Amino acid sequence: MEGFISESMQTKRIMETIRRVAPYDAAVLLTGESGVGKNCFADMLHEYSNRKEGPYITINCGAIPVNLLESELFGYEKGAFTNASNIGKAGLIEKADHGTLFLDEIGELPLSLQVKLLMALQEKKITRVGGTEEKQVDFRLVTATNKDLRKCVEKGEFRKDLYYRLNTVELAIPPLRNRKEDVPALINSFVSRCSKQYGKDFAISEEAVDILTKYPWPGNVRELNNIVESMLLTSENDQIGKEMIPAGILRQTGIEGKSWWGKRLKEILEETEAIVIMEAYEHFQSTTKAAEALGISQASMSLKLKKYRNM
Repeated sequence: MEGFISESMQTKRIMETIRRVAPYDAAVLLTGESGVGKNCFADMLHEYSNRKEGPYITINCGAIPVNLLESELFGYEKGAFTNASNIGKAGLIEKADHGTLFLDEIGELPLSLQVKLLMALQEKKITRVGGTEEKQVDFRLVTATNKDLRKCVEKGEFRKDLYYRLNTVELAIPPLRNRKEDVPALINSFVSRCSKQYGKDFAISEEAVDILTKYPWPGNVRELNNIVESMLLTSENDQIGKEMIPAGILRQTGIEGKSWWGKRLKEILEETEAIVIMEAYEHFQSTTKAAEALGISQASMSLKLKKYRNM
């Protein structure tokens, strides 16, 4: 796919596998940490498939309230529930007919809907909420998760039969820290994209790229993208050097050294807290989950996140 970064051997092997399996309708499960770019690989599966001229429908199962998710996926008939449209609505599975359906964060799908999804996969038929008529659907399913679904099956949180139905082909996307060869190419790609988007001729120094490559990137590609774009937009000029790299990254890569000399303890603690808060949010992409991991309230997490984002 044009514009996709694949400098590391791990990424190249995944892309080769995608090219081999894309023409077939086998279900593909993409696994890996949050932010590794699973959605990009899902896009590629559709683009290389025989269904590329058909619709490509995507939904994040963790981003929609449980009480709305069923009607989003399966659609509903008129009068199915309060405030329902008086003409009904087609669901995303129905809209994916003759195309590809990508369900991100499939591990967040409630057990009740797992049953309905399994039936849709087996029978190639769906029934809208509040309806009785079965509708024939022909779609290729691609799913993604940052959870260990095998453990979810053992805990009774995910159906075993659906799990085996989803992972005819399982592709584990490695975290960015394990494919550092991709980092410089990704940085240059982000710089190039921002230059076009904002109408500026941005550039980044080799020294800055080297430092950024040494950082472990707990938030993976998403975090790298955010940091690079932030550096570009907040710089006084279009040439980005080491001085624009956040202090937390310099500290973790051993570049900054004893940067705490001459600072008050309160300032040092605040800088450290900022690093932890931002990294936790980049990793979990949820203030609730990040707060739980750090042992603080969700309200406190949200306030601190807002504070450090504006620093």
